[in-house]
Amino acid sequence: MKHVNTIPGRIFQHVQARPERQAIFFRDLNQEDGLGDISLTYGELWAQASGLAAHLEFLRPTDHVIIVMPLCPRLLVAHLSVLFRGAVASIFTHPSEKIASRAYAGKLHHAVSIFYPRAVITTETFLDEVRSATIENKVDIVLFPDYPLDGDGYFEQWKLESPDTTAIVQYSSGSTGM
Repeated sequence: MKHVNTIPGRIFQHVQARPERQAIFFRDLNQEDGLGDISLTYGELWAQASGLAAHLEFLRPTDHVIIVMPLCPRLLVAHLSVLFRGAVASIFTHPSEKIASRAYAGKLHHAVSIFYPRAVITTETFLDEVRSATIENKVDIVLFPDYPLDGDGYFEQWKLESPDTTAIVQYSSGSTGM
């Protein structure tokens, strides 16, 4: 049962034990009234990631995937869905409004050119930047749906992964010193 010590394995343990327990709480600081707060239980997280993973059937183990979206629960759902498929994610969050869209697209293009992703998961908000950054590469663009995802909750592929399998690749344009 080596899969127990993987990220999906640990989450699966919580899903089996107490699916109603809160896994994620996200406070949107742009919403002063608290209406932007989002909470997901382990069961909801698993079901949504399973739903997105069903749309990623073309991924093979160790394929690279770039996730382009803001920091939010959907980002974690997307990452878990990539892990369900045995693929490796690189999270490329959108920076603050201080960074011009054109500059962001340039950094994303650079990430695509060195990471060679099989796919990019994004939202409608960043679709133009993703299309611009991937125009020279054969990359599947997966649009994260605006509707709730719900999967059957069971993928076997993640159980084949070892705790030594890469779960995420950190990308830095160099500005952070990484």
